[in-house]
Amino acid sequence: MIPSIKIRDYAGELTITLDDLEAFHDKDHFGGVVLSIKVLQRAFAAFPGAGIPHRDEVAIVAGLNPPGLIDSFEFMLRAMSRKRLVVDQTLAHGPASPFGRFCFEVHRPCGAVALWVREGLLPDDFATTGKKVEAGFGTEAEIARWNGYKRDVGVAMIPMRPEDILELRPIESRRMVA
Repeated sequence: MIPSIKIRDYAGELTITLDDLEAFHDKDHFGGVVLSIKVLQRAFAAFPGAGIPHRDEVAIVAGLNPPGLIDSFEFMLRAMSRKRLVVDQTLAHGPASPFGRFCFEVHRPCGAVALWVREGLLPDDFATTGKKVEAGFGTEAEIARWNGYKRDVGVAMIPMRPEDILELRPIESRRMVA
């Protein structure tokens, strides 16, 4: 089954699938594309009585900023263009990434949750290999390994339940406006 989320917009209710996100971003940072939809699935499920959220009521704080993740949050929520995505690399939970840490906060008017990728889901050298390659210092072997990681981690997450990927705890919302 292809992962998807439902979101409301001014045009009505939308179903956004992994295929939609992949077409928008491409496959270069596929793991981030898959993770973004799992983050929202897990966060939205934490508020079962709140219904399908409107794009404008969801705000994200992310501990990292890889292109696949950011592009996907933009596609699903218009989070960048509507100024509801903040990258805060001081968030401390979750494994390291070349772009920060794999942790998030999802804020809605009905509440907020913190989420982070479970330890052990990523290869041990994921962050260090990615940092070298993204900075232009990777060897051919490291570049190949990094490209494989970005693809393979995403492929592995597709059939997984969001709760098997992400830890979650309720938090007090830091948003001053809904």
